[in-house]
This record gives sequence, C-alpha cells and structure tokens, in this order.
Amino acid sequence: MQKLFSVSCGSSVGYNSLFFYKIHCLLNLHICCNCILSYASLNLFNINIPENPKGFRITRQGGPYYSDDFFPIGDDLYRPRGKSVWVDSHDDTLDTDATFRGYITVTPLTIDKTNNVDQFNMKKAGAIMRAQRDEKIVPEIDTYRLQKWSENGGIHKELDAEPTKKTIASQIISLHNDMLDAGVPDSGVTLLIRRKYLPDLKLAEEWVGLDSLGGKTLPKGCLGEFDGMEVVKVPSSRFPTGVNFMIVHRRAACMPMKIKKTKIHQDPPGINGNLMEGRQYYDCFVFDKLKHGIYVDKTTA
Repeated sequence: MQKLFSVSCGSSVGYNSLFFYKIHCLLNLHICCNCILSYASLNLFNINIPENPKGFRITRQGGPYYSDDFFPIGDDLYRPRGKSVWVDSHDDTLDTDATFRGYITVTPLTIDKTNNVDQFNMKKAGAIMRAQRDEKIVPEIDTYRLQKWSENGGIHKELDAEPTKKTIASQIISLHNDMLDAGVPDSGVTLLIRRKYLPDLKLAEEWVGLDSLGGKTLPKGCLGEFDGMEVVKVPSSRFPTGVNFMIVHRRAACMPMKIKKTKIHQDPPGINGNLMEGRQYYDCFVFDKLKHGIYVDKTTA
C-alpha cells in the first residue's frame, strides 16, 4: 500500500477539496501511480481537524462550501474574494457538515469510475481502436476484396514470368488498352500494384521523367499517375497468390460495409474495467455486366 501525506492550514471539504491545490496534486499523482503500478491499490484520504474537536467521523464528500468571486483592481488584474455558500443540512455523514459542526472528518477520495474523463483506459480507447483498425480490420477487408476481384474480374492475363523493370510498364499500358477496348471508361481507374514491383515500375523508362505529381492533389495512399491511372501500392501479403497487379474501375464492384459499430462495456462479467467490442460486417460484389472493369495480371510459374 502506498501512502501520501499533505498537511495545510484551512479547511478542504466538499467538492471544493478537488480544487484544493495539494489534493489536486495528490489526485494527479494517484492517476500516474495507477498507470505505472498497473492500477495497484493506492488509498487517499482527505482529513480535516477543526479547533477543539468534539468527535470523529468517517464521511463522504459534501456539496460546495466556498464560491470564488473576482474583482478588478486595475491593470487587467483581479483579486479573488470568495464567500461561504455552505448550508448546514445536519448530516454528519457529509464532510462539510461534520467539519463545520466541530468533528474531525476522514473522507476517502478516489476516481469516480463513471467519470470517463478520469479513466485512463477510456482516454486510450480511441487510440486502441485506431490501432485495431489499421493493424487488423483494414488488412483483413483489403485481403477479402482483392480475393473477390481476382476471382470475379472479367479480364485475366496469365504470364510465364514475373514482371521486370524492362517489361512491367509496357505490360500495364498494353493491358490498360485492352480494358479500354472492352468499353471500360478511361476515368475512375486505379492501378493496384504489389509493393515488391513498385521499384521496377518507378525505374521503368516509361515512368522516369514523368511529372506524375505536378500540380495535382492526390487521394490518400495514391503515389501518382501512370497511363492516366492512379497508382496505389498494396502490401504483398494482401494480394492473392500469383497476382502481380490489378487495374480496377470504381464502378465495377460494390463494397458495402453493412455494419460498423464499436461499443464499450463497463465492468462486464469477469472483467474489472472496460471491454471494447467492435463488429464490422462487410462484403464485396463484382457486377457481372461490369466485370471487364477489373483486370488481373497473374504469374503462373
């Protein structure tokens, strides 16, 4: 058990004790220690000892007893002149009443678990959810969609060898032209390329010298344009086996997110704290009449 002590003159009771300087510092230390010591037990008590005490009481926090008023004194300066707003309710279980009625009061102080502002894990919930989204949800959904596109795309090109710096650019241009010849619009097309082949494309003669970024505001994740297509790199682990790159028109498939919900449970059975639960219900459909808007380049060897 950790022990903290702070002794000062003057009363510190009711809600105002939380704004009392030394209590405020101790509460901040309480929160810090919880984090460092893995929420180890740390007890904090607010004790008031009046003159000539007539007894001892274990109390809870009462209401406010002091109100601050500020009066200007010139030069943009103000002087506090508070006043007592305490009303005796004759309840000796409150530290305000018991202290002013002459009793020594001992009031345990703790963080209100219903106050999410004071909860360390609640503050971190957003960061945890973002990490879960970036590390688990997005890769899983991307992998699923790429697999569906690969299986149901209307144009497949199978090669005996992997693309190289000398062949990849001309290969992409040729197959993009096949899509256009099939009636696919030339706008709204994205080139999704396996990350391992991106250096080959960048070093290709057809790419070198192009000012693909000049004066353009590109979507997040887009590296530039090649042959009129936005270029997006994709981690190799998300691509289906053997697929080198895909050319996808935005209208060729539907990718609904049917349910996207996150909920935080406070003190569920078996857990002392908060449990964050999320559900993502998604799917991907390739339209049969528009399937030629998806081109898949694969290596069979």
